[in-house]
This record gives sequence, structure tokens and C-alpha cells, in this order.
Amino acid sequence: MTNEIQPLETVNALLIEPSAAFGVAGHPDLAVIRVGAAPDWATELDRVVAGCVVLGFRTVILELEGAEIASSFHIACLASAWRLLIDRGGTLVLCQLSEAARRRLGELVEESQFNIFDSVEDAIEWLDTAYVPQMHKSFPRAVKCVECGAGGEVSRRGDHVCTECAVTYLVTERGELLF
Repeated sequence: MTNEIQPLETVNALLIEPSAAFGVAGHPDLAVIRVGAAPDWATELDRVVAGCVVLGFRTVILELEGAEIASSFHIACLASAWRLLIDRGGTLVLCQLSEAARRRLGELVEESQFNIFDSVEDAIEWLDTAYVPQMHKSFPRAVKCVECGAGGEVSRRGDHVCTECAVTYLVTERGELLF
């Protein structure tokens, strides 16, 4: 089957130039966003990914050819978009990063947090053959409060409150508990 890439006009209306969004034939929940060299791509990323989610896309391939990853702000924007998609059973996949962007990404964050590929085609192949959604790996998750010992179960990442003692704790994307 050919992975024909077609423009997504409804998503493109949300994007800053020279960005463009595309759908992939045979993958109704996958969007490809080409960032290009837009200087403020990171500031728009949450809005664009949220727009994709509203339209039914759970997985986004972010094509970053020519995009700069220069600071922790860029990483925070990528992580925020990734979390939004993970919460919905999808993921954010990065591709076509320059060597400088890959190096900077490695300096700022544990690179394994992001799935990175050389091309959109490689990313689609991975999604088709090897990807297992994070939510299915980590949730539901049994939890035990460190304050009072009460047990329970959580079905998603994020902030939770113990039903017995009201202590707040965070469940990470990987199902880890932080009290």
C-alpha cells in the first residue's frame, strides 16, 4: 500500500507559514506537520496539535527539516504536544532533524523520550510495524499512597488525589508515581 500524503486544509488554516499539514492515505488518525524554517514554530505547536486532535488525529509526525531547536523552550513545546497526544492513545514522532538539532536535543533532554526518524516514510513504517501506544503499556496502574498506604488504580497520567488522605501525586507518561 502506498502512503499517499494529501493536504489537510482544515488543519492548514491553523498553521503559521511556511508550515503545512498533511494526511496519510490509509491512516485516518495520522497527521504530518511540516514545520520548515518558521522562526516561531514552537509557540504555535500546542495550538496546531490540539487542532489535529479536535479533527480526530491521535498521532502526529512533526517534520522538522530546517527548524531550529535552540533552547529548553523548544523542548518544552515538543514535550507538551507529545503529552497531549499520549493522553489520547497516540504519539508525537519527530523526523528530518538537522544534525545540529539532534545534538541540541540530546543536550537538553533524554533523547529516548522522542521517537526520531530520518524520513516521514521511516516514521510511518515504524508506526505500522513496531509502535505500541504508551497508554496501553502503563495503564491502568495500581497505586499505593506513601502517606496513608491506601491503594487504588489510575487509568491516565497527570495529577491525582488520594481518596483517603487527600495527598496529591503525579503519574508520569511511563506510569511512574511522584509524590
